[in-house]
Amino acid sequence: MEILYSPQVTNLQDKKVIFLAGPVRCAEKWQEIVCKHFKNKDYSDYIMVSPIYIGTNKFTPEQHDTQIRWEMAHLEAASESGFIAFFLSDQLEDDNEQSYARTTRFELGEWYGEIKNTNDVNIIIGYDKKFAGLNYILKKINFLIKDNPIKAKQITICSEGLQSFINHIENKIVR
Repeated sequence: MEILYSPQVTNLQDKKVIFLAGPVRCAEKWQEIVCKHFKNKDYSDYIMVSPIYIGTNKFTPEQHDTQIRWEMAHLEAASESGFIAFFLSDQLEDDNEQSYARTTRFELGEWYGEIKNTNDVNIIIGYDKKFAGLNYILKKINFLIKDNPIKAKQITICSEGLQSFINHIENKIVR
């Protein structure tokens, strides 16, 4: 499987896109583990997209804008031709500069809204049980599914842990 990292570009035509969404800063390097698992798999119809930035750890304002636009474009591509795979990773260290997983929480809310209003978007949600606010997130998603059972086809909630998350991604690919 081809793996794409930010800010790399490639032709996504005729590819099913899997976007890895979830905390990067102060989190386990879960994206690296997932990408390593799929890197040598023969899933040529798919491309895995990781927002891990290849380059410096400190963004200039222009690089930050480029990163946000890159992520937006690839999230959209995944919503149209594949799926978005959220992993809600536990916070491993304190961050005095920003709240933990703020971008992930915004994006999850954004795509929750898309699922609530359309039948076109598919997501997988994996998690560490210590992710702050997890209970609320899972309740909201489960209420959505209970109130509108057709949404269960769009949302997959994994059992706890990164391996379960990887297994669910693989199962979705081979179906």
